[in-house]
Amino acid sequence: CYDHVFGWIVLRFANRVIANSNASAAFVKKLSGRDAAVIYRGVETEKILAIPPISPSVIASEARQSSPSENTKHKTIIGFVGRLIDGKGVTDLLTALESLDRDDFVCDIVGDGPERMRLESMAKRERLEGRVHFHGHQDHDRAIAIMKSCDIVVNPSYGEGLPTSVTEAALVGKAIIATAVGGTPEIITGHEDGFLIPPKDSRTLAEKIGYLLDHPDERERFG
Repeated sequence: CYDHVFGWIVLRFANRVIANSNASAAFVKKLSGRDAAVIYRGVETEKILAIPPISPSVIASEARQSSPSENTKHKTIIGFVGRLIDGKGVTDLLTALESLDRDDFVCDIVGDGPERMRLESMAKRERLEGRVHFHGHQDHDRAIAIMKSCDIVVNPSYGEGLPTSVTEAALVGKAIIATAVGGTPEIITGHEDGFLIPPKDSRTLAEKIGYLLDHPDERERFG
């Protein structure tokens, strides 16, 4: 409703319209009939590459032991960075992780929003405690540090303009699983550089996560 009322007015009467992806430009055209110039959002490459990785979930696990066990040290780290709203598809991520029925991974979820309480309750209900960790809102540097500690970055969103987290995950060389929505296919192709999957498809998401858990060589190649 917002797009079709206020968005339409803004787009129709603006002197110029700039979109952050070809997908966004197509949306602008469909909504308002206006052509939009595409200027991709930039990222602070040197700053991001200089940030050292940190995994809060692994640190917490190791702090509970006098010395980290082999089991703790060799868990694969899955990450999500984004707002915790319905449209980000985190419910599908939790459903996929629960269906895997294995304990050789931890999942760091960075972000906050109106869905956080429900998602935390879902994680408890699906017996994902100890494997899924909610870290809430983090400043940009710490969010990047957590992302850089991950082996797999997942973005199961239902819609995007140009997802910042996927752009940054690609920059820091992570294996990516993302839904083929909006401008995401303009960041990775889904061939030899990550997996693009349909939105709202937790079964396929689970299959791709399971595959990358079992094939560290493919994670490295995608990254």
